[in-house]
Amino acid sequence: VDGVLKGFPYLYYDFDSKEDPEYAIRKGLEFAKSIKERYGADPVVYLSGFKGLGVIVTLKEYVDWETYEALWKTLIQPYNYLGDLVDRKVLDKRRLHRIPYTYNIKKGVRRLSKLIDMEGKEIKPWDFDWDNYEPLDPSQITIFTIKAELSLPRTIYVEASEKKKETLPNKIEDLAKSRAVPPCIR
Repeated sequence: VDGVLKGFPYLYYDFDSKEDPEYAIRKGLEFAKSIKERYGADPVVYLSGFKGLGVIVTLKEYVDWETYEALWKTLIQPYNYLGDLVDRKVLDKRRLHRIPYTYNIKKGVRRLSKLIDMEGKEIKPWDFDWDNYEPLDPSQITIFTIKAELSLPRTIYVEASEKKKETLPNKIEDLAKSRAVPPCIR
């Protein structure tokens, strides 16, 4: 509205693996299908061109950045076991992502980023329509936020005793006079 950012209209996920791009694509598609099963929303998926798959979950309403992060983390939570396969750098709000049907160029090699359906079949650009995708309603997601103000730990200094402890005497006769022996034993 008049140049003011309303918020974020979608969530973006990036599944990448240099070693096994096919695995990243399979897991990305599995994640997209789980969004459909869990929430009834239809993610838009596309091949990034080299290492994997991008998943866009459109939202029914714009959300602020704090809500974006909470939704993103909540939806990906069952897939946290994938570790680095899910690029968490996309949580930087300045992060750009691949636009489908543009070239991804690396080291002089270029590959086309393509939209695909949930079965991995290419969608031609002229067949794509945002209206074919059911957006996610953020209000149906339960987000738990834990906020706590914890006091800083206090530093405790223990001073070393300058007095040396008296050692037990070598002779039994001297025990009665020694301060190293408790009074009840003296």
